[in-house]
Amino acid sequence: MLNELLPVSVSFDVEGNAAVVELAALPAGAPARRFEEMRSTLLFDGDGALAGVKLPATDGATSPPSGEWVVMLAAHENVTRTESDRTVRVARDREGRPVALRIAGVRPYGAEMSIL
Repeated sequence: MLNELLPVSVSFDVEGNAAVVELAALPAGAPARRFEEMRSTLLFDGDGALAGVKLPATDGATSPPSGEWVVMLAAHENVTRTESDRTVRVARDREGRPVALRIAGVRPYGAEMSIL
């Protein structure tokens, strides 16, 4: 069973050469998010675009039963290959759930129009 988190926005940071995935909106006036690096599995489609990210659980996090989170940017059927042990920068809420991701060196699925 996949324990899926749905993104609220996906973009590509041209200057930082990174996919940016927001899983929850940052409330007005909230402090900037703090990111930690973790090793994760990236899922890619046939065109080489990032189609999803599989995140391991962390100590103290309110995790799903399997202990892992999956964030899909495309349909599961679009995934044609995976890359393990990739660095993903993750921001979490107070309960430990991921709320934002930054993944360097990849183009997110559907971001073709977001960089024009």
